[in-house]
Amino acid sequence: MNDLSRNYINGQWVDWRGDTLDVHEAATGEVIAKVPASNRAVMEQAIAAAHDAFETWSESTLEQRLKVLEQLHEGLTARSDEIAETICREVGMPIKLATGIQAGLPATITKSYLKLLPDFAFTEQVKNSEVQYAPVGVVAVLRRGTTRCTRSS
Repeated sequence: MNDLSRNYINGQWVDWRGDTLDVHEAATGEVIAKVPASNRAVMEQAIAAAHDAFETWSESTLEQRLKVLEQLHEGLTARSDEIAETICREVGMPIKLATGIQAGLPATITKSYLKLLPDFAFTEQVKNSEVQYAPVGVVAVLRRGTTRCTRSS
């Protein structure tokens, strides 16, 4: 069983000592992992860290953003077998589909963004208006039952 009792906050993994949720293998019902049953306080901590990073990130250069997308693409590609196996076990999707869809599409889409971003028009004229595409803030969702919380700048 994989114990994933950590939350990723402010660029680092933070151990979770609270309640956990069991992740079951679809085919057998066996518990294959435990994940944090994180609460609102943890979510608010993560939102605050993201909010603090927002100003710098929102003003990052095209080159910096491309570098981050490249790192994301490399990570998704390197872990594609692990992602596919996890999806296969957790939701019961055949490994061939999990490999192509759940593991493959995020890497493919990220690679397409790498190609599109250099020529993307962050400002465009639409009739008498100028449309600007710009970051607007942080959004988070805490889902346990119907509890949701969002925050943006």
